[in-house]
Order: sequence, then C-alpha cells, then structure tokens
Amino acid sequence: MQFFLFACLPATAQELRSAPDWLLVEQSGQTISFYNDSQGQASLLFFWTPACDQSCNTEVTQLYQQAQRLQVKMYLLKTTPGWRQSPLGELPNELQQLNNALSVSRHYGVNTQSKVILVNQRKQIVLRKPIRPNLESEEIEQLLDEMRETLSTETAHSQQ
Repeated sequence: MQFFLFACLPATAQELRSAPDWLLVEQSGQTISFYNDSQGQASLLFFWTPACDQSCNTEVTQLYQQAQRLQVKMYLLKTTPGWRQSPLGELPNELQQLNNALSVSRHYGVNTQSKVILVNQRKQIVLRKPIRPNLESEEIEQLLDEMRETLSTETAHSQQ
C-alpha cells in the first residue's frame, strides 16, 4: 500500500517549521496517520536510512525508552522502499515501524543520513539531529538532554 502525503512543505532544515502530515503502513499492515495518531502529543520521528543497520539498534532502543519516559510518541520511519523486515534486529514490540517512508523523509529534509526529528504537540519541528551508526553513550545522552530541554522549554512557553 502506498502512503498519501497531505502537506508538502520546503525540505530544507531552515525553512521547515511545520511537520507535514502523512499516512504510512506499519509492520502489522495498519495504516497510520501521523496527525491523528499523535494528536495532542509530542513525537519523535526516527528516519532510518540504509546507512543505519543493526549498529543503530542501541540508539533506537534507548531513544524509544527515553521517549516513553518523556511521554513522547516515537515512530521508526524506514526510508528504503520495499524493505519489510528491519535489519535493526530486535526492537521493542510497541515501537511503530513504518515502511516506505522515502517520500515523507524528503519532506522532512532527510536524505542519506538517518535523523531524529522532535515534533511538539502543535506539530512544529523543534529539534532535528543526524544519527550515525555506533553513537557513543555520551552522544546519546547529549541528544536526550537536548530533547528534555527542548520539551521543557516548549512546555514553559505553552503555559505562558
């Protein structure tokens, strides 16, 4: 099944502020609408590219666990067309793995390097970071600190 992209915005990191909506099919065959599925919740989009194989398993799992603690919904978007099985190995069952996300990734400014993109409750992109295989634990912690800081700043702004 193909996905349908409802919003087409500029793909450069500087221009892109609103997160485009999308429909993608997850591993179970269920179609997921980003805006409907993540309604009222911050989201972490992990765009998996072929450069990220099983060496990204640790990063994906750690980010997923921390996202849950922060009450952030996480999605793993696979950008390689036609790949159904994840070469990432064993991942948490609850992590939504979405297939054929190449066109969606382009609308988020993701090309050849895996990236994580943090989207706030208002569907604005508030953080974007490249992910390379075999990140050191300090680099993962730094990314998680940036996520926590960004989310706490977002919460403070929304309460004003």
